[in-house]
Amino acid sequence: MITGIVTLDGEPLPDAALDMFPISGVGKVSVAKTNADGRYRTTVSPGRLSVVVLATRVRGKKIDPTGEGMMDDMISVVPARYASHDQTPFIVDPIEGQVTTIDFELEAAER
Repeated sequence: MITGIVTLDGEPLPDAALDMFPISGVGKVSVAKTNADGRYRTTVSPGRLSVVVLATRVRGKKIDPTGEGMMDDMISVVPARYASHDQTPFIVDPIEGQVTTIDFELEAAER
């Protein structure tokens, strides 16, 4: 099991999805969602994991592609590097049989 907090520029990131994939390709993909305080908790397969973080917000409204009305226009609040397994800096190795605390600190801009 792993638990922790996800922040974006030092602030808790609510309603973010964390997808955790075993790097070996063996084991289950784990998914967690952050609460209003940016905290998450989930069980994971043993071994190293690649973690992506996804979060969107409503930017406004747009015309539904069917032309049948309006729909939410969503925008990602997480930079692309955190949402791609090819680019994510988040590789973790939780301790099997223990609760491991792993915090993810995201930055909106490159430094």
